[in-house]
Amino acid sequence: MALKVCLMKKIGNGKSNQVWMWWRPVDERYRNWDDRDVLFDMWFQRDSVVEYFKNQILMIKDLAASYIEQAITYMILVFYPIKGCNLA
Repeated sequence: MALKVCLMKKIGNGKSNQVWMWWRPVDERYRNWDDRDVLFDMWFQRDSVVEYFKNQILMIKDLAASYIEQAITYMILVFYPIKGCNLA
């Protein structure tokens, strides 16, 4: 299963653009960082804010890690083959 499909199934529907394969906005309460009230709430609830962003990042890392490992392994095998080892 492609990484984008996996992210959409496990974390939620996202969007994509020319730069990002998949992204989605953070929860509404954390979205408007230029709003004084949002910043104020985030400052006084920073433990829960850090926990929220940490959990979001770790969910993506847990899903993406195997895809990244596979891609790196493939690149190493294709672009840096072991001498005397014919993989074909």
